[in-house]
Amino acid sequence: MSPLLTPWCHWLSWSRRSSAGNPCSAPVATGRGRPAPFPGRATATLASCVCALTLHAAVAPGQFTLQRRLDPPAAPRNEVGRFYLDAAVFSVADESLANLRLFDDTGAETPFVVRRSVPVRQVVRRVPFPAPSPVTAFRELSGNRVELTVARDARSPQAAEIRLESGVRNFEKLVSVYGSTDGQTWAPLAKDEAIYDYTRFVDVRKDAIPVTPGPYTLYRIELGNIVERKDSPLVQIVRQTRGGDSETETSSFLREPFRIERVLFVEQREETVAEQLAVETAEFDADGPSVVTDTRERRTVATFDAGGRPVTRLTLRTEDENFSRAARVEGCRVDTPDAWQELASGRLTRIRAGRIRQDALSLDIPETRCRRLRLTIDNEDNPPIAIAGIRLSEIRYEALFFPKAGRHYALAAGGRGFDVPRYDTAAVLQPVPSGSADLWTLAAATPVPPAPAPRWTWPTGRTVLVAVLVLMATVLAIVIARLARRVDITGA
Repeated sequence: MSPLLTPWCHWLSWSRRSSAGNPCSAPVATGRGRPAPFPGRATATLASCVCALTLHAAVAPGQFTLQRRLDPPAAPRNEVGRFYLDAAVFSVADESLANLRLFDDTGAETPFVVRRSVPVRQVVRRVPFPAPSPVTAFRELSGNRVELTVARDARSPQAAEIRLESGVRNFEKLVSVYGSTDGQTWAPLAKDEAIYDYTRFVDVRKDAIPVTPGPYTLYRIELGNIVERKDSPLVQIVRQTRGGDSETETSSFLREPFRIERVLFVEQREETVAEQLAVETAEFDADGPSVVTDTRERRTVATFDAGGRPVTRLTLRTEDENFSRAARVEGCRVDTPDAWQELASGRLTRIRAGRIRQDALSLDIPETRCRRLRLTIDNEDNPPIAIAGIRLSEIRYEALFFPKAGRHYALAAGGRGFDVPRYDTAAVLQPVPSGSADLWTLAAATPVPPAPAPRWTWPTGRTVLVAVLVLMATVLAIVIARLARRVDITGA
């Protein structure tokens, strides 16, 4: 019930109780010889009408001019669904997007939230296991090679990489890795993969071997050239003076084994990262701009339909060269389709002179939804630019909702007199990343079946408020008039 009616309903309840137990409230004879009804009865009737008008009528799909079926993804993976608003939706949506609703196949209204789409990208992260893997076996092989077996807990993620951590510097090894689930059958996962450290030349080191992920619990690792021969830092110099001076330099060598400090398994995770500092945009060509050159005003005007889409940039397409012209963009906003207002201004430039190549054929526009746009180019005394087309850039908007299993959904749009819906789930859905929601697809538009003509059209918004105030004033006038008649009659 409307808060405006609260005192009237309290007064009505009190008046009924008073009339039941107060002899002064008995009917009074009128001049026509019959009792006058108690004014509370008329008040009750009119107050009931007021209460009925303030009841909120549910929004139905038939009240909208456009319906679009939503097709789900082939394999839904998330609890949240999303879909893009396209040109057909923007062409009938008002500026506040109040005339958009989402319905399921039972006709029930489904809460959703519309927001700018944030671009996302898939990244691959390699995360080491929290603890080193135990070595279960070790043996030396011929040819300066060793072999070690490492165990992986079957409950841990599958390994995508094996990292051999060592404090040794300046080395180069070849590593082969085999995987097994039973310790008997071994599958090759990496063959002669190089690990190295070139610290003596440059800060370059590689100690990880990528392997094919699988359900292996045992890994056999073979390392070649396990012991390297390196020059000793001590150099012996021998000089001979008889028969001429000569100098001989001799070096000794060190044999340095490769010590493995620990073995780490590394898992590979695919994560969705949102580009928080950007919004997703799309480009489209304006349909058939109407180009008129006004020789008297020395300007060229191109007018075209923008379809109510959230445009943020205009780019001129032309084959002409060597010009720099002042230009401005004007538009008719969605809610004021007949009023032109300036949106942006600047210069359109293309220079081809020698090695100079300069293109500045775009004008940035504050995000504006307009039915029509027009580009005005000041020619001055120059020949007009041949406009081959106009390309527009728009911000992509998406709607998020919670789909229920087994339900089918449709978007309804268009129409007038709707208030902006307020859903509790808006605060929940707003922070959900775009990549964490399944992408649904808007199907082609379907005609809305004509709704049966109602005997009474429920008013909404401001109309309800005006009707309530008028009826309340009427009720008050009737009550005052009847009370005045009673006072006059009893006084007479």
